[in-house]
Amino acid sequence: MIGVELEAFVYENEEPVDVASWLKERGGRLKTKGASIITDAGRHSIELVSEPSLSVCGIGSSFAGALEQLPPTWDIRWVGEDVSPCQKLWAESKRYEKTLEALQVECPSGWQGVKNMNKWASFQMHLGGHPINDPKALLSMNFLNNLSPALAVIFANPRPSRRLKEAWFGWARPDRLPRYDQWFDRAYNLVSYVDKIPQLIENVGEDEWKILVRQTMNFGHPFKGLDVEKCLYWFCRPRPCLGTIEFRPIDSLPPVAAMIVADLILGLVDQYLRDHSSFKKVSERDWERLIEEQDPELALHYLPQLRPTFEEWPQLLAA
Repeated sequence: MIGVELEAFVYENEEPVDVASWLKERGGRLKTKGASIITDAGRHSIELVSEPSLSVCGIGSSFAGALEQLPPTWDIRWVGEDVSPCQKLWAESKRYEKTLEALQVECPSGWQGVKNMNKWASFQMHLGGHPINDPKALLSMNFLNNLSPALAVIFANPRPSRRLKEAWFGWARPDRLPRYDQWFDRAYNLVSYVDKIPQLIENVGEDEWKILVRQTMNFGHPFKGLDVEKCLYWFCRPRPCLGTIEFRPIDSLPPVAAMIVADLILGLVDQYLRDHSSFKKVSERDWERLIEEQDPELALHYLPQLRPTFEEWPQLLAA
């Protein structure tokens, strides 16, 4: 089973649209066949969320149907970075507010970096079918965390991706954010690693939250809930409550391009699970270089099978 979440920014007559209020008038979420439409960190952000599906093609059809429910005058911008964000565009959310308060406690010198999250939009993919303690799920997560910078460089939108370089680091404790060492030989090692990370917030009622920065996550079995999982901000993170791993480093993409990328990632993971030796593990030095320098040739050194897609990428984005 797979699922896709696709974020974008919405404008009308070159002005940001208050998507949050538009959705609030419709119950906070617009449900369509096979998908839902919600908002994200920015008031002018929109997010398409698919239901679990057996095929990428089914998700593409669901997203096309969902987009038909939106006003035709909306200009939906499927890009990784909004070039004209402002703080007043933050969506109203008590969970966001409490998360920001918690990060001020955890990372007083750098937490303000998270305040820029309303200017980023992403393509996210859930891969399911195996619990996180299953070797296939763990191997898939390791593989994707290691290759995430290369994939984000190859599929950047626009190139280079400022989101890859600026959005992920410095605003929380390092092990809560992407790190090269997030490769786990056993589920026990994953749980032990995560249990050392304090939980940020806890849901204590309908849209009511409290700060828990100094309490550990207790990520081991039984898993406590979605608010625990969402306190990890890795490139690819475990989502045991959903029965998935969630892959998140790639910029937002137009829906057609997003389905192409989803299909390619499924193929890469399947190939890796069948034959580990068909891929080179990204070295720590190159993992960091890919984030900092975003050299496409270095990314393609590790993923040469994606060169044809890389060369056609501008045309695919415009399709």
